[in-house]
Amino acid sequence: MKLPHTNYTRKAVKGVGIVAILMAITSLLAYILRVVLARKLSPTDFGLFYAVLAFMMFLLLFRDFGLRSGLVKFIAHYAVEKNYSKIKTLIVASFVFQLISSTILIVFFILSSSYLADNYFKDPRAATLLILFAIYVFVSLLCNVAYSILQGFQKVKWYGSEELIRLGMTIVSFFILYSLGYGILSAAIAFVIGSTTAFLVLMIKVVQFTDIWKAKITDLKIAIKELFTFSAPVIFTGVGNKVIAWLDVLILTYFVSLEKVGVYNVVLPTALLFLFFAKANSKILLPMVSELWARKDHKRLFAGVQLLYKYTFMITLPLIISIFVFAPLFIETLFGPEYLSGILAFRIILVGVLGYVIAANNHAIITAIGKPAIVMKIVLFAAAINIILNILLIPALGIVGAALSTAISYGCMLILSTNYVTKFIAMPSPWKIWMKIVGAGFVFTAILLILSSTILIGWLGALVSICISSILYLIILSIIKAFNIQEINNLIKLVKK
Repeated sequence: MKLPHTNYTRKAVKGVGIVAILMAITSLLAYILRVVLARKLSPTDFGLFYAVLAFMMFLLLFRDFGLRSGLVKFIAHYAVEKNYSKIKTLIVASFVFQLISSTILIVFFILSSSYLADNYFKDPRAATLLILFAIYVFVSLLCNVAYSILQGFQKVKWYGSEELIRLGMTIVSFFILYSLGYGILSAAIAFVIGSTTAFLVLMIKVVQFTDIWKAKITDLKIAIKELFTFSAPVIFTGVGNKVIAWLDVLILTYFVSLEKVGVYNVVLPTALLFLFFAKANSKILLPMVSELWARKDHKRLFAGVQLLYKYTFMITLPLIISIFVFAPLFIETLFGPEYLSGILAFRIILVGVLGYVIAANNHAIITAIGKPAIVMKIVLFAAAINIILNILLIPALGIVGAALSTAISYGCMLILSTNYVTKFIAMPSPWKIWMKIVGAGFVFTAILLILSSTILIGWLGALVSICISSILYLIILSIIKAFNIQEINNLIKLVKK
């Protein structure tokens, strides 16, 4: 039976809307957490905590083996066939392999904690932080498996609220522990408490999939082969992403002071805050594109992807430009004047983030249609560029060199991934509409600079300048036919139905 034409469009728009709202809130909470830590801890303590966190997050890649994306992909695929036995088999296989790798990492953190604290982090407190993060490794495994199940079944409200619960509990726990005098350890303990709480909440929904838990485990070897065949390229993709996300922090930890590491760990996440657009879209696109591709419903797939591309770029651009222009005001107000030395690095990363927002969507689409090896090649190429540039630039330029490496890597991913998407699914190139939007963005920037530097000063001036510039931005977009009111109204009606 053919589904109604608007079902998937409405599902995509509504799903992205729900996830975008939840992720906007969680991104805000994540940022509030970082602001609180930066305000409560000294720049050196702040740098130490995030240096250890970056080390742990980088190694966690070798725990997941790319199995999370594979599990989401196959749950969505076999849910169409209602093959619950297959789904249960895949869940068990994924969990067992990640449990083994988690155990290895936990033992490594505990046994090497003192050595790493003395020879790499150069601070004895790092040993205790590493042991606490060893506990986090196990708790995060449980949370990730539950999250993957819910994402595969497209339970948007449940998996979309995971970060909200985790971060909210982390912030509350940190305040309590810090007030009790635990200092820098408060943050690590709070991370463990936040993840544990999120897991327990997600399990409320996971246990309701009774069809899965009643099903028998069958053809385990075949399921493992299928899962790893898909996930093998994904792990290399994950390696590339982790290199780009964390390697600069790891190299900075060795070459510069922990205080500078602290500054970079303020400006980098601040710039990456806008990736919630990419994350929201990707979380919806991966299972939905997989399902539509399995149904061979290419027409609705192409239309939906083009729509998401255009409006994601259209919304993200003025937001990033606004933060770029008012960067000093933004950083000083939230974190204090001691972090203003990172402004140039912050602005450089912002430029790269704009490209990565689109590239992340491309990666989700390419993965969902069963070509994760292509994403692997793209990300590994960008990661190689990132490694080379980090080694060349960080010793000489410090955090500015790290920022340049990150931004250039993101640009490479945007160009390569866009070309592959247009090739594989025969989608018209989006560059033309993006260039129109960029043209309107230049006008938005010029007006913003003129108003903020000559007429309107301070936070109130910034907000008024952004409002005026945004109105003119929308007028220009309408004139050049980048969008029209009727198209917006149609989207709103779809969501309301």
